[in-house]
Amino acid sequence: MNPEVLSGQIPAECGLACVVCRTPEHNKGNPKRVLALIRKLVASGKYRELYITSNGETGRSPIFSDVVRLCQEKGISVSVLCATQVSVVPGLKRVEVSLNPGTAKTAPLAIKKAKELGIPVVISMIDDGTSLIDPESVANEYVVDGVLVRA
Repeated sequence: MNPEVLSGQIPAECGLACVVCRTPEHNKGNPKRVLALIRKLVASGKYRELYITSNGETGRSPIFSDVVRLCQEKGISVSVLCATQVSVVPGLKRVEVSLNPGTAKTAPLAIKKAKELGIPVVISMIDDGTSLIDPESVANEYVVDGVLVRA
């Protein structure tokens, strides 16, 4: 059985300084090489969805638009992990928005833009052990489709 969802991490800049960031080496990697690999995998016809993450803010990658366009042209759904509205573009299947103290101002704007575009939103939060995260309360507060809590 082949996987139907391909996950790709693309190099990207990030202007945020999130304490919980799991990819502190922003913009490391070779965008042309990553794009060539994604092109090859997309052309295989094996995948129905591409889930794009980055080592920065996904929409700030120099290849973000190319990757989204390539997938949409091939009929492959695209979902993204992001923290700002720059990564929220028309036609996405889903947006996973990172909500933490470092994105307190940008995440709500990304959520708002996704809702305006009719894109389902999942909020991603990291449980650092200092307080209990109640996914239901978070979902209700931001009126989103889901909450992902990472430890």
